[in-house]
Amino acid sequence: MSEFNIQTVCFDVDGTLTDGMYHVPDNVSVVSLTKSFYTRDVWAVEELLKSGYEVIIASQSNDRCASNKFYNMSRRHKLLQVCRGVENKLQFLDKRIRWDELAYVGDAENDLECMELAAYTACPSDAIPIIQEESHFVSNYPGGKGAVYDIVLEILRLAGKG
Repeated sequence: MSEFNIQTVCFDVDGTLTDGMYHVPDNVSVVSLTKSFYTRDVWAVEELLKSGYEVIIASQSNDRCASNKFYNMSRRHKLLQVCRGVENKLQFLDKRIRWDELAYVGDAENDLECMELAAYTACPSDAIPIIQEESHFVSNYPGGKGAVYDIVLEILRLAGKG
């Protein structure tokens, strides 16, 4: 990469912004799902927004956990989109971004197509091997436990903003 011209950063949710664990109660009459988001990772997303980056949080999952977590932030920052139920991330992003200006952060098979096209790629330390091989930067931290924070600091450093 001779010039770092990233304008948009896309994050996968499960396994990247979270540890990929689903917490489900044993009482089947109560439909409840929870996910954990690491405070420093959330702070890092806001730092990207404050620095003028567009941020897309895209999940195949249809639950509202990420939407709920980032609701207030999305009201403060018009450059943040939180999208759930994204079956095909490649088709979804193709309509919204320029690949030569995209940094893509993911951890699993459903992220690979986007990572092959993105200008810059990164992943948590516990991403599957093929994703680690495809990544320009592999965090020292696992998904949901500081990986996004680590990756954002690297993006800001490469852009001369950190």
